[in-house]
Amino acid sequence: MNQRLPLAFYTGFLLIVMAPLAMAQKPVVTLSTTSLNFGTAEAGTMTAAQVVTLTNTGTAALNITQLSAGSAYQVFNDCPATVNAGASCTFGVVFQPQTPGTYSYSVSIKDNAANSPQKVTLNGTATAPVVGLSPKALTFGTQAVGTTSSVQAVTLTNQGTTTLTINSILPSGDFAQTNTCAGTLAAGENCTINITFSPTAGGARGGAVTINSAGNSPQNVSLLGTASSGSASLSATTLTFANQNLWTKSAAQTVTLTNKGSTALQIVSVVASGDYSQTNNCGSSIAPIGELRDHRHLSTWRNRNPHRLCHSE
Repeated sequence: MNQRLPLAFYTGFLLIVMAPLAMAQKPVVTLSTTSLNFGTAEAGTMTAAQVVTLTNTGTAALNITQLSAGSAYQVFNDCPATVNAGASCTFGVVFQPQTPGTYSYSVSIKDNAANSPQKVTLNGTATAPVVGLSPKALTFGTQAVGTTSSVQAVTLTNQGTTTLTINSILPSGDFAQTNTCAGTLAAGENCTINITFSPTAGGARGGAVTINSAGNSPQNVSLLGTASSGSASLSATTLTFANQNLWTKSAAQTVTLTNKGSTALQIVSVVASGDYSQTNNCGSSIAPIGELRDHRHLSTWRNRNPHRLCHSE
């Protein structure tokens, strides 16, 4: 009764048992949620991140080749390329719309699991910004140092559906502002910000007016102006040259630049165009001619001190 079975029987039996065990080794993706709802956010803002946990509940390593979202959504991925069996990782998603509208997209996870790609659906709605500014940038013309420009206006509108609280309106640089905006602004209402330019030094001057409020704050109005620190006067505004042979050079004609202002005149550049060239002794600034005590000796004074007058040839 204790007869031993042939070896072939045992071998066949082991193969039947072991083959299914080998086939069972595979990764399985389990997500803590398969949908995220970001509600309503203002265009131009970014929501707080919502986090999803990914767990490999299978028995083999999970190899992730892609984890991404599209359109107005951004993924912050903390998952490694390989997630071992039984291990977990997380990724966060933020909603960052730039224009109003409804955004329905998904996070796509591509890997070596059987149901790849896995999806996490994303839903969010973007509304128009609460604070509307028109225009959003101002350019002022050339303004003498120590003087104030005429007013340029910016309209601030509450584009939301509830009362807007305005905390502060702050200028920077050589710019100042007054406004008709009270501490609060009803939905659909607007107020005016009046901006002036008072340069303290010559050259290009930049700044901004910053609006801090309860809606998509802060908002900025970009400001740019050019400052002239003197009053320029030219001895001639037109020069006429006689006929000149081709490829020859004429005699020089001289133009005198005088600073008739009360502060130093800053010279940014002296440039000739076309078939003309120039040389000059103007330097980077010219002191005011008002400092001259005796105007009867102007020509002698000019020769002694070329910094108040200069010549371009």
